[in-house]
Amino acid sequence: MFDILIIDDDPITVNILKKSLEINGFSVRPVTDARKGLLEAFRDPPDLIILDYMMPYRDGLTLLEDIRSNLETSQVPVIMMTATAVPEVVRSALRQGVTDFIVKPVDTPLVIDRVRKHLHLP
Repeated sequence: MFDILIIDDDPITVNILKKSLEINGFSVRPVTDARKGLLEAFRDPPDLIILDYMMPYRDGLTLLEDIRSNLETSQVPVIMMTATAVPEVVRSALRQGVTDFIVKPVDTPLVIDRVRKHLHLP
């Protein structure tokens, strides 16, 4: 079973994603705090991370930089989600090593398709 870490400060989004991913056979660790999410990623690296762009205390790009700079998590696929589809944000995230980018509101079938793609599942 693949392990997905969701780091998003919106509990509604987290719950929707968690339920959808679990229904599709994934193990999900939801975290609604950026700092705790980073610690969780380092403590037990997941198979894939779904990361919100806009969060209090630390934004998604800062977390992505930390994730990519850690040997244990540097190769973990990261799907970033945001309500801000500003091209500059997307380019910056891609330059920093995000694997994929999804614009909110969350389209759960799209998220499932992207997760399966980046975990090399049919």
